Amino acid sequence: CNGASEPDSELSDNMAVGKKALPIVLEKTRMALQQFLHDDHKTGHFPLPRYRMEEMLLVLSLVRDLNVHPDFELPSKSDLLKNTRSPKRHLLLLFPLLCDCITIAEPSIKTTLREIFHNLSRLFGLE
Repeated sequence: CNGASEPDSELSDNMAVGKKALPIVLEKTRMALQQFLHDDHKTGHFPLPRYRMEEMLLVLSLVRDLNVHPDFELPSKSDLLKNTRSPKRHLLLLFPLLCDCITIAEPSIKTTLREIFHNLSRLFGLE
């Protein structure tokens, strides 16, 4: 058995898993954002429990730090997404929900959103 082909095979397997997992991860992220926004709106002026804020901060941090391989297709009908090869193009898919998150008062969430929006502005060559 040729040892040089094992890393290639492992990389190929990882790519296959990644291609299948990405749409699921993005859908779960979308659902988490929607639920959080719904719950935040329901509570009115009362803040959500600390653990919920930390959960949302984790989700947003992971979204911010995620880099999507150029060969991975995103589940979208948008020509913009289909024609963009940026590793941060998944942020475009989540953009409307991310915009809705700006009403959240938690400073750490606002900071993470700011970083996400700067990533998007770099994606479009605005920075």
